[in-house]
Amino acid sequence: MSTKVTDLTPLTTTADADVLHIVDVGDDTGGAAGTSKKITVSNLLASAGAVDSVNGATGVVSLGVQDLDDVAGGTPSTGDVISYTAGTWVLNSGLHSLLARFKASGTGAQVFDSLNDTSKGFVDVQATSAKIGLAETTIDISQTSPGTMTFGVAAGGAGVETQYNAAFLNGQTTVGSAHLLLKSGTEFRLENAGGHETWLRQNPSAIADISVGLPSTAGTLALTTDIPSGVVTAVTATAPIVSSGGTTPAISITASTTTAAGSMSAADKTKLDGIAAGAEVNAVDDVNGGTGLTASSSTGNVVINLDSTAVTAGVYTNADITVDAQGRITNAQDGVGGTGTVTSVAMTVPSAFTVTGSPITTAGTLALTASGALGEYIDGTGALQTFPQATVTGVTGTAPIVVSGGTAKTVSITAASPTAAGSLSSSDKLYLNNIIAPFDDTGVNDSKNTIFEANGGLSANAGEIVSILQDTVATNTDANSKDFLGVMTTTSDQAVISGTVEVAAITGATAGRPLYLGTSGAFTPTAPTTPSGVYVRVVGHFLATTAGGRSLVYFNPSNDWIERT
Repeated sequence: MSTKVTDLTPLTTTADADVLHIVDVGDDTGGAAGTSKKITVSNLLASAGAVDSVNGATGVVSLGVQDLDDVAGGTPSTGDVISYTAGTWVLNSGLHSLLARFKASGTGAQVFDSLNDTSKGFVDVQATSAKIGLAETTIDISQTSPGTMTFGVAAGGAGVETQYNAAFLNGQTTVGSAHLLLKSGTEFRLENAGGHETWLRQNPSAIADISVGLPSTAGTLALTTDIPSGVVTAVTATAPIVSSGGTTPAISITASTTTAAGSMSAADKTKLDGIAAGAEVNAVDDVNGGTGLTASSSTGNVVINLDSTAVTAGVYTNADITVDAQGRITNAQDGVGGTGTVTSVAMTVPSAFTVTGSPITTAGTLALTASGALGEYIDGTGALQTFPQATVTGVTGTAPIVVSGGTAKTVSITAASPTAAGSLSSSDKLYLNNIIAPFDDTGVNDSKNTIFEANGGLSANAGEIVSILQDTVATNTDANSKDFLGVMTTTSDQAVISGTVEVAAITGATAGRPLYLGTSGAFTPTAPTTPSGVYVRVVGHFLATTAGGRSLVYFNPSNDWIERT
């Protein structure tokens, strides 16, 4: 069966090998070179040729930005970008500048102030990390879990330092947990309104991790210098206070007695409060015995005796007794036992005590025990009380007392010096004991001086050099200068013949130098130089001037003398 070509269904798609037939209905030549033709689709497209023109241009036409509608501007340049603004396509110079600093790669993108120049500001975004920086100051962010943030900064004034990673924000393996780590050299500072800073930093001497816990309630952190420097390590007590000692001492007080101070009992306090104001102890003027009483002497030391009755002293069984108005037993004799039964015995005590076994209704034992704990005491009412607690916050000393040490104080005393009081050493004490006390004219005052006592008495004045056996005042112009000499005391018959004496001031005397017999029983520091009729005799040595301006002399007269003729 044959179908007309005009009756065939049109093709919707073609292949390059498909054949297009062009039939000339008037072709009746019957030969191969008739007027009908055929051509493949591929050859048909190739024979079509170039577009005749685009916007009036012919041949091969290249489209530029200037060929777009609504684009204003002159000749385009490399990297130009157009944008749609207010209904018009225009050149965008801002995007042009941005793209000049933007670089994309297969794993991320970077934006630079100048392309690839990390010495200036840049942003580097990668698949799992990001960095924003300016030269050596950067922030690095890691997307890995747990993530990290690194804060790096240039530190130094030379301008050429490498980056210093000052802080790290590290995510932890626990959900919702991160650590902010400030590296060594980084300080956390808080500034107040006045511009003053508070620094929080690690101790450079730490050799292990340190955990600082804040209190659960509001409060104020204090400097260690504001905290009391001492903690009581031992507590002692002086009677009547008693301390058990140790780190948790129990403090108590002994009861007062008629011979020792102590705590006052409630009964004593009641008795004391019951004494009328201004009450005094009065002497007994007259005492007379009353009924059944006899006073032995009615004044002075009075003894009151209870008069005897007709009752014979002794032990009575189930006694029947008679008592008079004064409470005396006037009659007593054995009787018959009474009847009756105790049905219950109970005991009540103050709160500081506990009773067991109460009440007793037949037979049993009442046990009394004391309550309380270490640091408590029982007051006069029988109640438990807690001893007051005191803290020693400081111990100081006044010179020559010195206090040193931390929590365990040491109290000492400095040694005495010529300019300051203090402790006396054993060697100084021995030295002082061996010093002979100075003689004064009020009498003999030291057993180490040698004293001569004249039976007939001496008539010289105290402090004068005297010829003892002649009972005359010695003088260097008299032959008694050669006699047995002494220094007169205030006791009329006694004189010091060897020892330390205190006399009236000796003008011109020098410590340690000899003293000579002068005139009228006086000491002189100068040897007599009169040509004749005078005796030269050393009678002692000058020691010192006393605080009262008198002279201290060691009296020890020489056995030798010179008579000038």
